[in-house]
Amino acid sequence: MPHVKGNKFKPKPTSEQLAAAEAATAAEAAAAAAATQQQAQQQQQPGKRKKKKGKKQQQDAAAAADVTVEAAVPGAIGAGAAAGDGGPPPAKKRKGQQAALPLPAIPTVVAPAPKPGAAPAAAAAAATSNWAALKAVMDAAKQQQEASRPHWQRKRKAEAGGAAAAAAGGGVQPAVPANRPQSIGRDTEPTKLVAVDCEMVGVGPNGVRSALARVCVLNSAGNVLLDRYVRPKEKVTDFRTRVSGIRPASLRDAAPFDEVQRLVADLLAGRILVGHALDNDLEALLLSHRRNDVRDTARYPPLMKPQARMGKLKPRALRHLAQEQLGLAIQEGEHSPVDDARAALYLYLKHRKEWERWVAGGGRQADHPAMAKLAAAGGLGGGGGKHAGQLSLADLAKSDYMADF
Repeated sequence: MPHVKGNKFKPKPTSEQLAAAEAATAAEAAAAAAATQQQAQQQQQPGKRKKKKGKKQQQDAAAAADVTVEAAVPGAIGAGAAAGDGGPPPAKKRKGQQAALPLPAIPTVVAPAPKPGAAPAAAAAAATSNWAALKAVMDAAKQQQEASRPHWQRKRKAEAGGAAAAAAGGGVQPAVPANRPQSIGRDTEPTKLVAVDCEMVGVGPNGVRSALARVCVLNSAGNVLLDRYVRPKEKVTDFRTRVSGIRPASLRDAAPFDEVQRLVADLLAGRILVGHALDNDLEALLLSHRRNDVRDTARYPPLMKPQARMGKLKPRALRHLAQEQLGLAIQEGEHSPVDDARAALYLYLKHRKEWERWVAGGGRQADHPAMAKLAAAGGLGGGGGKHAGQLSLADLAKSDYMADF
C-alpha cells in the first residue's frame, strides 16, 4: 500500500461514542447553569457574606464534579480506549492541579425606574460625579460669556426670550416699561400732523455714507401709520446694528426704496411734519418739505443749548430732552424709530401754543422770546430744572394741544 500522509483510513467513531460525548457535554452545561444560578442568588442577598472555601474544599468539589461527569457517561472513555481509536485519550492531571470550572455569565443589572412620588434616588445614582463637575464648569463658562456680552446684546436676548415665553404662554405679552413712549389716543387714521423717524445703515467705503433702512410715520395720537424696512440701492457695508437695530435678516425681504419713498411722500403731502433732526431724515428719503410745515425739535430755541463762547444755539440729544421734559426713556441700546418719533411728537405737543406763535411771527431764532432767557439762564432746554413743567401723556391727550390735529 502506498504511503498516505496522515491517518486517512482512521475508522469513524461509533454511535455509542457520540452518544456518550453528547451526554458529557450536557452534564457540563447543567453544572455551569447551577453555578450561575447560585452566584445570582448570592448577589441578591448582599447581607450574607460568602464563605471562602479552603484549598481542601475546592479540591473535593472538583473531584465530585469529575465523578458526576464519569457517572453520567459510564464506560465512555473505556469504550474509546477498548476500540483503540476515535476516542480522545484522557488528559493527564498534574499534581496539585484543580479541575477548570466554567466561568459563570455576568448578569446585566439595570436600575429600576423610580416610583412616582418616591425620592429620586435612582436619578441621583445615575448621575455621576464627573458629569456634575462638567456641568458646573459649563454653567460657569456660560455665565462668564453672558457677562462679557455688551449691554445691547443682553437686552436683545432678554427681549427675544420674553417674546418666546409670550408665544408659549398663550399670548401673554412681556411687560413694557412704564417710562417708554406709548400712544395717547385710539385714532389710527392719518391726521393733519404726522411724525417721522428713520434709521440708517452705512454704504460705500467703511460705511461712511448713510442710506435709508427703516422709516416710521405716526399720526398725532402716536399710532403707527407706516413702519417699513427699506432695501438700499447700494451694498450695505456697515449695518450699525448697535444703534440702528438693523441686521442682514431685516433687509432680506425689505421693500424697494422707490416703493417706500412713494408711500411716505403720500403721507407727508400737505401735513405738518414733526421730528428730530429732520434734515437727515428728509435727505435719506430724498424728499423735501415746505419749511413752514416743519416742526423740528432739534431747531426749536427753547429745546436747544447755547455753545460756549460762540453765542449760538446747539441741538440737544433727543433722549436727554425726552427724559428731562417728558420723563420718558428712549434709545437705551438699539434705537426704535417708533419711540423716537413719539418722543419728538410729544415734545412738540407740550410746546405747541408758543411754537405756533413763533412760526406765525416768522420762525427766526433771534426773534424768539426765549433768546434773552437763554443768555441769562444758560439755556431753557431743561425747563428750569430736571423734570420741571412735565406733562404726562394723559395730560397731553386731554389738553387742547391736540384740538386741531
